[in-house]
Amino acid sequence: MPLHVQSIHVAILVLVLLSALAVSGQERIDVSNTREILITSVQMSEQFRGRQKGDEALLIQNQTEISKLTNLFQNNLQHKVHACGYNWRLTFLRNGSAPTEIYFNEKCEEFERNTELICELVQAKFRQTVTQPNAFVSNVQVDVAVPPDTAKNDLTTRGQLRLLSLDEIERLPYVELKASATSAIPAEKSRWNTAKVNTVMEADQALVNDIARIRKKYEIVEIDEIKHGMSMFGGGQIVEGRRVKVYFNVGADLSEVGKVLNKSTVGETVKPESYTLQILTTTRLTESDGQELRTKFSFIKGISAYR
Repeated sequence: MPLHVQSIHVAILVLVLLSALAVSGQERIDVSNTREILITSVQMSEQFRGRQKGDEALLIQNQTEISKLTNLFQNNLQHKVHACGYNWRLTFLRNGSAPTEIYFNEKCEEFERNTELICELVQAKFRQTVTQPNAFVSNVQVDVAVPPDTAKNDLTTRGQLRLLSLDEIERLPYVELKASATSAIPAEKSRWNTAKVNTVMEADQALVNDIARIRKKYEIVEIDEIKHGMSMFGGGQIVEGRRVKVYFNVGADLSEVGKVLNKSTVGETVKPESYTLQILTTTRLTESDGQELRTKFSFIKGISAYR
């Protein structure tokens, strides 16, 4: 066999193996014991431009429809290879288990099986969500001083409201630390990658050391992962910037955090005054409805349509 043909065969085999590994690393979809399916918007759909507001939802409770969808999705694999954003979220609300969420781009989702049937069915449901919604999602801004569990319990018991968990609750104040490191570009090109990695590690270590200094004075609740900040390669230098968010208790005074730092700086300080919960209602809330809720629950600072 000619060498170039062998090379092609090897390349194809590598691609097949990589594809198999990518699929094997995914978890199969579990939508067993689904009692309801909720369809909500993640971002505006190009297909329904001008007709969609973003707060429309479709709550599927018919068991025949639920069975049709769950049979298509159960134990299936979603191919997550596209870089497009998601337009829709399917939330399978299950008895005795946490909800299963499947995010959908309206144009390019693929599955291990049933792709054509799935796309045909959910496209119809997306259209129904926009043109004939049977529910609406609203954002409720809650005073940051009130713990989420307290607010949720009050809204569900006294308010008889249905709460959703569509977005993360961002309640804790934080500072974002930034640090950078600089090193010389090695003369040998083969050493460039190693030098770059070492420079990143040096910047990371500066952040780790300063977080330890903060701990001596403040109670830290949570530390986000260290992320890329900036990179520069040229003029004989390698410069790597890194950043990390450090979270504190509600009410913490963060004005002096910068004074305990050694090699990093405070890039941003955020102290939320409220956080957001989502509620599901059968009709779109009016201004009068919103005012009534704010009067009933003093911790509600504002109500708006979900976008």
